[in-house]
Amino acid sequence: MDISKVANIVMVDTATLASTSDAVVVGTLRDWLVGDKVSTRSGADVGAAILAQIEVDRVVKLAEGIVLNPGDIIYATLISPTMETEKIVEALPVGLPMAAYLGGPLTPEQLAVNDALVVEKGDSAATGQPRWVPEAQGFVVVDPDDPSYLIWPMLGSRQAATLDLTLPGGLLDGR
Repeated sequence: MDISKVANIVMVDTATLASTSDAVVVGTLRDWLVGDKVSTRSGADVGAAILAQIEVDRVVKLAEGIVLNPGDIIYATLISPTMETEKIVEALPVGLPMAAYLGGPLTPEQLAVNDALVVEKGDSAATGQPRWVPEAQGFVVVDPDDPSYLIWPMLGSRQAATLDLTLPGGLLDGR
């Protein structure tokens, strides 16, 4: 998917990415949950979210006041500019090792939308759970077809490497 006409992603090195993230974790993609779908009152699609359920295996960095431990389950919200979130689920099966640079968790106020939009609620399994927001550059999974490669699904990038090279101070940042 080419999103270049609607988004600009400023690429930074892994140390800078970590400094602006509330948490950096290594974990396992446990499930995909359907997130909320948003449209205008007139019925025009705005976009959809899909929730990556991640089991934290290792906490690499935490901002002050944030608590995460190995074994915790977190929900990372990936925003899709289309309503076709199924393509992400098909391409990235559960069980994949991954790393994530996260902002959040978001408050209910931050998740609210204005009255001009209609929200179709997603999977109830994540209701009430904190929602984290991964940086586009900071959501990386092991390629299910070749574990010697990594995929940055929100960047459309794929490179030969290990997850450790994507962590703070590592040489690989999805470019």
